[in-house]
Amino acid sequence: MTALSSEFLGLQGALAGEYSIERELGRGGMGIVYLARDVQLDRDVAIKVLPMQLARDPESRERFLREARTAAGLSHPHIVPIHRVGEAGGYVFFVMSYVAGETLGERLRATGPLPPAETMRVMREVAWALAYAHGRGIVHRDVKPDNILLETGTGRALVTDFGIAHGTGAAGPATDPGRIMGTAHFMSPEQAASEPLDGRSDIYSLGVVGYLAASGRLPFESPNLPALLVRQATEAAPPVMAAAPGMPPALANAIDRCLDRDVSRRFADGEALAAALAPVADSRPALPASLRAWLAARNPALAAYSLWSGMLTIGTLGQTVEMISRGRYDRFHSVLGTAALAMAPLIPIVGFQLNQAYRLFRAGYTLGDLRMALDVGERERQEGESLAVEDKVRPLHALVRVATYFSAAMSGVAVWLAVKAVIAPGRTAAAIMTPVIATMVLAATCNALEVPLMPAFIRNRLQAGLRERLWHSRAGAWLARRLGAPTR
Repeated sequence: MTALSSEFLGLQGALAGEYSIERELGRGGMGIVYLARDVQLDRDVAIKVLPMQLARDPESRERFLREARTAAGLSHPHIVPIHRVGEAGGYVFFVMSYVAGETLGERLRATGPLPPAETMRVMREVAWALAYAHGRGIVHRDVKPDNILLETGTGRALVTDFGIAHGTGAAGPATDPGRIMGTAHFMSPEQAASEPLDGRSDIYSLGVVGYLAASGRLPFESPNLPALLVRQATEAAPPVMAAAPGMPPALANAIDRCLDRDVSRRFADGEALAAALAPVADSRPALPASLRAWLAARNPALAAYSLWSGMLTIGTLGQTVEMISRGRYDRFHSVLGTAALAMAPLIPIVGFQLNQAYRLFRAGYTLGDLRMALDVGERERQEGESLAVEDKVRPLHALVRVATYFSAAMSGVAVWLAVKAVIAPGRTAAAIMTPVIATMVLAATCNALEVPLMPAFIRNRLQAGLRERLWHSRAGAWLARRLGAPTR
């Protein structure tokens, strides 16, 4: 603590009259960063100082100054600007803009992985910054979460420490258990092998950053540094989708391509990576409000119709079992009658659709307009389903759901047979209670496993599917003409 105080006071004395040192922001193997106040311009700045033991080495000092001057020539919205590079009182330092916020590393340590959309945005902004630097012959060589700042309020990502940490390693061992990452974890295989580098080495490092930001894990973990470097050089990185299932395919594919050991198979530059992460342009036609309202319209009596149909379907099953068990095939017409009643709700359901379409035809919309709106709605539904993880039920869960349906149907049939006195009086209670209890147990199992009793394709297509099939069919075209649909 005493050494730190003397260092702080020594720097304050060396920069007196120009900067007022306020507090330490952080430190690493290649420098200590302080928050300071620019006295003349009355603004906050960050000052990075080369450690005294390195400042005494002429080679380290010259490299620090040379690389800082090179980075000072960069001017980009996603790069922290450097205002001054100099020496004073034995201290070697550079002054850069102070960005209020936190590093990406601090964010990940505090809150865990980022949402996919935020991961894509941060990676795009860093990729733009790297593309700008690479175009001017500068390779960062130390892209990692602690060198990416996230500005408070805007969330803007800014890259810092261009070219400063190369060749010195990070502070402390790369596998320090108290840290979320070390520089070695983000090195490209060619950098670890001390081979010539170009911008694609930074692309690899950014891929590791994206992997960590999206999943909370690093692609390679090893108990020691040599083993880590061997794995990076000899093994293919595991797909990020395995560590973070459900992420957008565009993000997963971009991260996996960044981490390819073969330099030629990575993105050629930061611009190409940013383009791969760009939001897909929405080429769907804009729908008028009336067509949107038509797509969203739901028959208010649909639940009642479904209940009516379900009960009569169970009645049909009961009549069928009764007919077969008693050999009363002369009652076949009664079974058909009940089945017809079970299908009867289709008439008002179709009538509701015809009335809805009639209003649109009266407003001047054509059958082609309705079909176009249905296609847009279907595409949006599919996109929504691809993001709805809860609707992706595993085979075992689907089996439990089907068993629940079967047990519920058997309960209804048992009640019907009991009413019709098909079941012997002494066995009535057992015949009814067995499927009822089984249904309750299976339904509770579905609830515990968070399995929706009604599958997504039924929920979404119970009415919309009927509407799509109706208006895309020849019968729908005939009905449209009968309803006065305009041709243009």
